[in-house]
Amino acid sequence: MAFAPITAAGQQGDEDRFKPTHVLYYSGELRGEMWPCGCSTNMGGLAYRATKIASMRATDKLPNVLIDLGNFCRLTNPKNPEPTLITADTTLKIFDMLGYDAVGLGKKELFLRDNLKQVLEGAPDVKFVSSNLIFPEDWKVNVERWRMLNIGDKKVGFFSLVGDRNVVKAFGNKYGYEGRDPVVALAESIEQAGDATDFNVVGISGLSKREIEEVKKIPGIYLILTTKKMDPESKLYSAHQLESGKRIGGIYMEINEITPKPRRYFPSISTVLVDKVEPDAEIQLMVAGAHEKLNEFREFDAHGPYVKPNKNYYRGAFSCLPCHEDQYKQWTGTAHSQSFRTLVRDDAESKAECLSCHTTGFENGDAGQSNAGYAIPQPMIDDSKQAMVLYHTEKAWLLSKRMVGCEACHGPGTTHMEVRRGLSTKVEEGKMKIPTEADCRVCHDPQNDPDFDFNSARVAISH
Repeated sequence: MAFAPITAAGQQGDEDRFKPTHVLYYSGELRGEMWPCGCSTNMGGLAYRATKIASMRATDKLPNVLIDLGNFCRLTNPKNPEPTLITADTTLKIFDMLGYDAVGLGKKELFLRDNLKQVLEGAPDVKFVSSNLIFPEDWKVNVERWRMLNIGDKKVGFFSLVGDRNVVKAFGNKYGYEGRDPVVALAESIEQAGDATDFNVVGISGLSKREIEEVKKIPGIYLILTTKKMDPESKLYSAHQLESGKRIGGIYMEINEITPKPRRYFPSISTVLVDKVEPDAEIQLMVAGAHEKLNEFREFDAHGPYVKPNKNYYRGAFSCLPCHEDQYKQWTGTAHSQSFRTLVRDDAESKAECLSCHTTGFENGDAGQSNAGYAIPQPMIDDSKQAMVLYHTEKAWLLSKRMVGCEACHGPGTTHMEVRRGLSTKVEEGKMKIPTEADCRVCHDPQNDPDFDFNSARVAISH
């Protein structure tokens, strides 16, 4: 059976118009974000997802199943796992309420370390799938190597892989389960399923490019869903836009009476916009209750113990990494991330007129007394232990602003981070700014950057 994706419904002509008969709804990459993501426009949130799923089902009126590809939670602080456990417990209870037919285990779940057992055992009704994580019998968990999903009269095999093979093996050895080679384990699981399924779908998380290529060669796979960002290829569809629970995906399939496998499919991504749907009241209360519990905790960030500030401070680009990994990696390849090197080269590290555009949040004053943006480092006053600790703490804080970081364009991130952690209800204040051309031209002016073109520059740093 040839793999037959199409780019838009109806492109084959009126005589062969795409007519979906079945649909597979999928989510993934929630990363513990139960509340809407307020980066710019409020999107996501489990209470709004519930309404969105119900609306999609009512509109489509097709036989369907609902799966999650994994990475539903993340361990924010290994020294204090309780907030993560509260978030995971609430999330999985909501998944069960929403009727998820299967939930894969991703790399974020792998990184729960010795907390993984408690998370899985705390959700006995959730139908977990992991083809290459084999748990011992004394773990009372509801995890299968694959699951049979019924989409109307069709039987779909759902398999889930986490990688890469070296990481999986190491974590398994350390935390008391067997982490098998994902390629070998998947081949065995598909062989075990045999002819019981009409076609097979595989969700993957954390696999290397080489492992993905090996998986694609395994016979019996119709479609692979991955949260890794890459171009769609044969058998492979990227679902990276799902991050932080902002979107729900759908694979619309056309299956005729001649063959049990889909003749072709059409992938779709639907954004969960807060201002477009009403939240599910019961789930909204569950999320609010979880956030009340989370208010009792204080996390650690990139600079050590987290102390709730009384104003919207700059945090530094590294504080954005846990939630915005793809954007952070893209930023590290831009000139913005290396902007301070120009000042070092030109011996301009202490020139205020230069620092305002080559650092984040620069104010011509003392560090820590205004918005905690970059400031010119001050010499150590004395050599006492207290002064030395203060000096090096402040120096580390300043180093995190010694570039054009995320907040240089999007504004201070403390309130945003507070909202995302459930430590603040200032949702509107927590929205991050979307920079305009005027914002960019404050630094990229005719005197300093005469050849600056906003449209091409925006494409170069797009994330």
